[in-house]
Amino acid sequence: MWFAKGKGLVRLEQSVDGKTSMLWTLNESAQASIATPTSESLAIASPAPELTVEGEVTLDYYINPVGGAGSSTMYRVEVRLKNASATPITFDVAEGAFLTGAGKGLRAKTSQTDDSAVKLEVGEEQIFEFDTDGYTTDLLRDANGGPLFFELTLFFKEEIVAGPYQARLPELQELTKTEKISLEFK
Repeated sequence: MWFAKGKGLVRLEQSVDGKTSMLWTLNESAQASIATPTSESLAIASPAPELTVEGEVTLDYYINPVGGAGSSTMYRVEVRLKNASATPITFDVAEGAFLTGAGKGLRAKTSQTDDSAVKLEVGEEQIFEFDTDGYTTDLLRDANGGPLFFELTLFFKEEIVAGPYQARLPELQELTKTEKISLEFK
């Protein structure tokens, strides 16, 4: 289930044996009884696209751009998407989020600057990179010793196309700049 501020429930996904069997997306809010939704307020979305999502995380360093004074460690995540569907997948925003177990965190968007969309043909791959920049210390403080997660969601015209796909991040001290650690996305 996904909730949007001021809108309530915006997406409901049913999974059976780890595969999406039904996906409902709320297109608009309607003042209708929950027991009697109208066809205008709910729409069945097309089946979720099949994507192979693989990723790796490394340690990197963020250099403070203001005056260049000081640097801090940061997470750098590389995500590879492969279209495993029978049809092309189109999206215009790939959003990476670094989140605490409570869902608090940093969202970074990779979007097309020329108002065009990414179209992944069948079998085609695309690579995206995300990092925590100078916000790593804040994320670790917000996690309060708990785990951090990386989450990837694909959007087209502000609607979720695929995801979110989530992987637990290793502790920062487990990482090196030269060794990549594989992430397990669910």
